[in-house]
Amino acid sequence: MNKIIGAAEQEVLRNKEKESSSGSDAIKEPELRKKMIFLEYRGKVTESYCRALWKAKAPCTPVLTLRKLKTVLPSLKPAIEHKIRSHLVYKITCPRCKARYIGKTDQYLEVRLGQHKHPSKPVGKHLRSCNALQEVTVDNVEIMAASNRGEQYLLTLEALMQKEERPEINTKDEYRSRELTIMW
Repeated sequence: MNKIIGAAEQEVLRNKEKESSSGSDAIKEPELRKKMIFLEYRGKVTESYCRALWKAKAPCTPVLTLRKLKTVLPSLKPAIEHKIRSHLVYKITCPRCKARYIGKTDQYLEVRLGQHKHPSKPVGKHLRSCNALQEVTVDNVEIMAASNRGEQYLLTLEALMQKEERPEINTKDEYRSRELTIMW
């Protein structure tokens, strides 16, 4: 690494010397606009490189960036099981006829799916009519989005996804009759 930096410093110094010795003082080249160069900060080595660029009056402005360690290392947290995830928008697909239901929940996904399988609910009625009640498990439910930003955010995501997918099993017309607009 130090060899590369040293070679770059020497190249800048040589170019600077050539510029100063090649022409007379009467003919001056127009000033070069300084370019920004982005360097990942690596301690004193980076600082000395920036200092050398400044001393050589290089036509650049070094911008130091940091790369956080957490972007390099794998996460130490174990993944949350599919069945105990909450605050999400999900899609249930009938394995027989491929009819869909899109909903949102703040509960565990497993608990919410159990509520859907009740005979009086639209999903439960549909799955019974297709003889697919036992085939639909938590592992078959697709998580479309997850967020902890609050209920209104989840409701908006649910409405947008319902508008896009047009699920057949959804019975509520709350968002079908409204025009959804995103305000900036």
